[in-house]
Amino acid sequence: MRFWKAICFLSFILPLSEVSWMGIGWGEVPRSPAGGFPAKVGEGEFLITSFPVELWDRGYAVEAWIYLERDPNPDERFVVIEEPRTFRISVIHDSKGTRLEYQRHCSLGSWEEACDIFLEPRKWHHIGLIWCNEGDELNERTYLIKDGRVYPRGGWSGPSIQGRLLNKSEVVIIGVREEKIEGGKKNISVIGYIDGIRISKGKRYKWKGEEMRYQIPRGRLKPDMETIALWHFDEGASASSYRDMSGRKNTLFRKRTGVKR
Repeated sequence: MRFWKAICFLSFILPLSEVSWMGIGWGEVPRSPAGGFPAKVGEGEFLITSFPVELWDRGYAVEAWIYLERDPNPDERFVVIEEPRTFRISVIHDSKGTRLEYQRHCSLGSWEEACDIFLEPRKWHHIGLIWCNEGDELNERTYLIKDGRVYPRGGWSGPSIQGRLLNKSEVVIIGVREEKIEGGKKNISVIGYIDGIRISKGKRYKWKGEEMRYQIPRGRLKPDMETIALWHFDEGASASSYRDMSGRKNTLFRKRTGVKR
């Protein structure tokens, strides 16, 4: 009884931003900036949802809060989120440090863009991808976002990759459903925690000029007219499924990862 009274007392005198939530209520992982109880993701499992992809002429945005428990080894690739036939956001570690990698897919093949967008383990980061159509197929642009900054200036251009979605898939995956070697690195699910995943139609964030900055969302996200998927993971760090808070019923299910030999 005294133990629980002490816990209740500490919960009042410590700011929530300083309190960790893992373990029997508290532990070593700081509270998510998204205000929820994030999902645990790790090697050997992934989260997946059926997700019929529509043709969003104005583009879309995919974002999440992630917390890496460790850096990837040089021969590993931590896959964060992917739509298998259009994009993949991953984390790699090389001589430059731990940084984001973006892979885009289309009928002509795949391209990796290892960016100088650096991440620190044991710290929450807001990351994401924005695809926007500036008027026609030749003006499609893709950007990565991290902690209030947009990269690269001018974005990546290329053939029609996401806007028309000629190779559209029917799923969105957190992590990987099959571990395999690509480009000398083993693809595994990101080792850490994830929270506040939101998929939006349209650009979502606005920026202009040389600053290339956006406003980082704070606190619990609420669905709006642009939201097409939103997961808060209130069901628990290792739950078997997670409800879509957008109202569109894109439930995430936890599965075991296969291994390609």
